[in-house]
Amino acid sequence: MVYTTPNPGGRGSRYHLTEAGKDLGAVMAALGTWGERWTELAPEHLDHGMVLGSWVTRFLARERLPDHRVVVQFDFWGHSKKGARAWIIFDGERSEVCQTYPGFEVDLFVEAEPRALIEWHLGRIRWVDALRADRIRVRGPSKLARALPTWNHLSPAAHAKDARPRRPATVAVR
Repeated sequence: MVYTTPNPGGRGSRYHLTEAGKDLGAVMAALGTWGERWTELAPEHLDHGMVLGSWVTRFLARERLPDHRVVVQFDFWGHSKKGARAWIIFDGERSEVCQTYPGFEVDLFVEAEPRALIEWHLGRIRWVDALRADRIRVRGPSKLARALPTWNHLSPAAHAKDARPRRPATVAVR
């Protein structure tokens, strides 16, 4: 399923999928979608850093980004000061998440419940509904504020039928 080759850059190895490994891609994506769809968000699952990281590395809609760098500061309610703030620099292929102030002027300020951001990413709530419920707040130029949620392709689970899972009905067995 996996084979290695020497790392041309020096130490270590590079890992590559065999054809059989590549063939598992759709199966693994389907399992990931299933897991995201049915995960119950307990307090230990509310890692906003994971969502911001996956937004930039996996779900970033680069084709929708403006043609200039945009810096967004995220502040999360209910976290210690140290873990409550992060920045995303939206800049095409150079987009990244920063845990410390990146040194650029901030274009948008987002305040959010971590759960609201995660539920939005999973497709369980719409961005506009989170705004209306005051679970996410955005300050800055209205054109950028409206565009921000379109820069995320969302999780594949968001596109699954009924992306908002319900607790299964209890079935009596006799």
